[in-house]
Amino acid sequence: MSQTPVSRRNFIQLAAGITVISALPDAWATPERGAHYVPVKQAQPQPANGKTEVLEFFSYTCPHCYHLEATIEPWARRLPKDVEFRRVPVTFNKAATVMAKAFYAAEAMNVRERIHLSLFAALHDQGLPLVQEEPLLEWIARQGIDRKRFAEMMNSFTVQGQLSQASQLMKVYDIDGVPSVVIGGKYLTSVSHAGSQEALPGVMNDLIQLAKAGTANSR
Repeated sequence: MSQTPVSRRNFIQLAAGITVISALPDAWATPERGAHYVPVKQAQPQPANGKTEVLEFFSYTCPHCYHLEATIEPWARRLPKDVEFRRVPVTFNKAATVMAKAFYAAEAMNVRERIHLSLFAALHDQGLPLVQEEPLLEWIARQGIDRKRFAEMMNSFTVQGQLSQASQLMKVYDIDGVPSVVIGGKYLTSVSHAGSQEALPGVMNDLIQLAKAGTANSR
């Protein structure tokens, strides 16, 4: 399905509408293997805290990932306490890797939520060259964030370790495109699998239930 970036104003409008959609009772039939999702090659263990893990593989460089924010952010806010949602930035190329470093640096400095949508908008609505480290750090400073500390964090041992973990997850789940969502270490789905962006929350909700029930191998 063709997707185009949305403006920040449209994002708010879309998010409000999709929140209503995601709040509706599920009338969804059980997702079909090969149609609405594919099983991962080797199921992965879940967090030790007993929660069902949902991983969104994304990149700030991806316009489809930006567009999906209007759907996935309100959906993630409504997840039950026994489900853990986590974003994983991909490292397909140099530009995506710079953005992944920015993501983890922002998390470490507790400013990711503050700049998450603005960073998407700066890249896709404003066309700023933030995939290069110098323009990125200039933009970070304009957001009122300590430029020197952010630069140090981007190149820290901690962030390098997180990049390595993200790359390993990409290999484990055979991620070759974004946005992609892995549910419970067992199922991989996406907008194209679900059929539309609006249908994706329903598919993800049902895959969460399947993962909890441990029925992946029987379907």
